[in-house]
Amino acid sequence: MSERGDPPPARRPGSLLMPRLVTFRDWLNAAGTLISALAAVLALAFAYVAQQDQQKSEAARRQAEQMLIAQQESQAVMQAQLASLEAKNLSLQQQMLSREDTRRADQIRGEATLEPVPR
Repeated sequence: MSERGDPPPARRPGSLLMPRLVTFRDWLNAAGTLISALAAVLALAFAYVAQQDQQKSEAARRQAEQMLIAQQESQAVMQAQLASLEAKNLSLQQQMLSREDTRRADQIRGEATLEPVPR
């Protein structure tokens, strides 16, 4: 009570006349909000990094597939060239055998037509 006998003015929370003091609970609420915001930012950062890693691994996988396809195509070309060379080799061997057989036949015919030489 005041000197006049009037009751003291009622305190209302948030009153402009009586500023409210910051309490420990207010600090805890602010810290909790800050921690929640930081956790959300970290979650977004981790999601971004995971997405970047996934994109890099997908690009590496596609590149490896392209390299494998290129190697398989190159191997197919080499096998075709090898088959062609083997066919040419076989043809040349047959020609050589044919010529050798012809020479032998000519040689045998030539020996048959030779007259014995007197000594």
